[in-house]
Amino acid sequence: MTGRRNRESDPKKSSTNPDPHDRILHSLRRIARALDINSRKLAAEKGVTSVQLLCLNTLATEEADTATALARLVHLSPSTVVGILDRLQANELLERRRDTQDRRVVRVALTRKGRALVGKTQHPIQNLLERRRNNLSRTEANRIADTLDRLVEVLGAERIDGETPYGRLPPALVAEKHRP
Repeated sequence: MTGRRNRESDPKKSSTNPDPHDRILHSLRRIARALDINSRKLAAEKGVTSVQLLCLNTLATEEADTATALARLVHLSPSTVVGILDRLQANELLERRRDTQDRRVVRVALTRKGRALVGKTQHPIQNLLERRRNNLSRTEANRIADTLDRLVEVLGAERIDGETPYGRLPPALVAEKHRP
């Protein structure tokens, strides 16, 4: 009975679910769940979520020094990033300062505490991939990365910016949907 149950819960092994689109959706749900679990674990251990760590890493390594620039780089809306920055500032991981040339612009920068956290904290999924590197050849890793890039393209996600509200399709997909 257990073997049958496991076979049915795994779309690759299920004779009732051979459709590749179902397999893709199932895999995406499992990946989303793994990301959520690992983000919660990171929050419990380090006091930041994976999205907060992504923002900190991006501030540390990219040419982003405003909430808007950061939002573009991490593919989130500026208002979402402002909330993340509020929490990071409350935890003394970053600071905000008005630009001396243009007082409308607010610059963000990591504090010493923020830089220390970035220096010693790896994203949990990246950590898992590094630990399992022996099980994944460079060719396989490149093939997976190429496939994920293609999936982003197929889903139209490269055109979705952080400002697209939930439920609203990008214009190209709306046009496709209304074709006769």
